[in-house]
Amino acid sequence: MIAMTCRAAILATSATFLGTGSLAAQELQYWVYSDFAQGDALALQQEFIAEFEAENPGVKIVISGRGDDDLTSGQIAGAASGTLPDVFMNGLAVGAQLVEVGALANIHDDWMAMPQEFRDQFDADAIASCTPRPEEMYCIPYTGFGEIMYRNLTVLEEAGIDTATPPATWEEWYDQMLKVSEIRQICRAGPDAGLQFRCQHVCRARRQV
Repeated sequence: MIAMTCRAAILATSATFLGTGSLAAQELQYWVYSDFAQGDALALQQEFIAEFEAENPGVKIVISGRGDDDLTSGQIAGAASGTLPDVFMNGLAVGAQLVEVGALANIHDDWMAMPQEFRDQFDADAIASCTPRPEEMYCIPYTGFGEIMYRNLTVLEEAGIDTATPPATWEEWYDQMLKVSEIRQICRAGPDAGLQFRCQHVCRARRQV
């Protein structure tokens, strides 16, 4: 799982499939973000599904893509009506809400029953995000995405900044943006929910002559 400021997608379970035994013949509903239900991402999901179905004869996985809002609202409504999918994706940010409405099963015991080798594959911080309290676990870290910042070296050099050494901290980056601002370059920056700074625009502008 990528440890950056990101929407961390999780594989959340309303039913438990971590056990080592084979599943009985059944159809399992699997809800995913819409971008996982198309293109290369779908092809990769289908590979995973084919492997799982081969190991569990008679089990069929039905994958269904949904937008972010539809994914969450469907899970909340499903918890109330008893029509939840068997397995679904969602973000860590809505995890507490899904636990509160009863959309997530506590998979702690099933997780601990898995071989240590399997559990060691996962990042410890990511597992901690799925484990709000001792002996409670509600998700399996599954995927994430990172954000990349591009630097306009011309603008930075005009502000007298040594571009050979990238900023190592957000504080160093912010100091550079102040220098850019001082020469009347246009830069919009603001703190995000993680108290980090994200440069949305670093545009070249006219210097005052």
